[in-house]
Amino acid sequence: MWVPEEAMPLMSEPKHAQIAQDIESAIHNGDLEPGEALPSYTALMGRYGVARATVRQAISRLQESGVIEGIPGKGCRVVEPKTTWRRIGLASFNSDEDDVLRDEIIRAQPMLTRSRFDLTIRYMLDPEEEEVRDLVEWGRRMDGVLVRARVAQDIVQRLIDAGVSTVVAGEIGSGECPAGAGYVTLDIRGLAGMGVAHLTGLGHKRICLVTRDYSRYYRRLNRFFDEHMERQGLASGATHAIANGDTEQDILEIFRQILAHDPRPTAAFVEGHKRGAHVIRLAEAEGWSVPGDLSVLTIGPMAEIGAPYRYMTMLHGPAEGLLTRGVEILGAMIDNRNAPARWVWTPIEFTAGRTCGPPRIGG
Repeated sequence: MWVPEEAMPLMSEPKHAQIAQDIESAIHNGDLEPGEALPSYTALMGRYGVARATVRQAISRLQESGVIEGIPGKGCRVVEPKTTWRRIGLASFNSDEDDVLRDEIIRAQPMLTRSRFDLTIRYMLDPEEEEVRDLVEWGRRMDGVLVRARVAQDIVQRLIDAGVSTVVAGEIGSGECPAGAGYVTLDIRGLAGMGVAHLTGLGHKRICLVTRDYSRYYRRLNRFFDEHMERQGLASGATHAIANGDTEQDILEIFRQILAHDPRPTAAFVEGHKRGAHVIRLAEAEGWSVPGDLSVLTIGPMAEIGAPYRYMTMLHGPAEGLLTRGVEILGAMIDNRNAPARWVWTPIEFTAGRTCGPPRIGG
């Protein structure tokens, strides 16, 4: 328990004010911690050499300023600091990934709680100029904003220009990430390289990359896949199946493209765990054996752990997802507005499943 080390020197201020100042200094210095009980009236009277009425005045002054609080029958204690929750926004630009976003938010919840962040979600599916202006005004009312799902460079730049602390958790859909924004993303080149290495290591020489083509992320993934296949001396075995949706018609189109290649690919390298599950189900419905007739390796920002995905072979970002790291970076930016924005490329992890194996006939 804290006690003053010596009697106070005589000062011009009233004694009760001097006592209050001395106790408040002890609180600010950490000698008296939040929740800690103050010495009793009797101890304070003896230590300061004053009457009970003087101590009572000092205590009343501290209570009025909110520094201490009285506990009936137990004296007084230092007030616990009130928890201030900060408001941050999450702007998502892809409604097709609602289930993935939900899982990422669940995994990010411990970091959100530790950072005392109250999260509000805003969807921007096809942002026109008026919607972008509304987004910027919305961002100004927040302490910071996370941007997810392949946002355009100019939208991030407008948030930064408006003074909004901004972190991109994912990929920039077009252009480059502005220098003033935080950035956490997957190592796409490494992702493509690990996928090709895994499948070729199993003996596959004809691999089809199943992806989309509407953003810079997908174009880079296609380019890096081709580069790694060429380095393996398998450029002629690199094929592509492209469809921008996940409907039944889209998956059927993917199969049409796979079958159009002669000889047929023996492995599919699929962007998106959900899409990969659709491909596997359709392949099996068509009488194909997975992985016997077609090995399927999926990639995504994090591992999917639900029942539809548990058996799949996956490459993915860290288990907690990109959003957790984004929350961490945004918290640091909000706490220190002068700190430089951090850019982080998360490591790639591998989850072994039952959907990849050696090809049946010659790769």
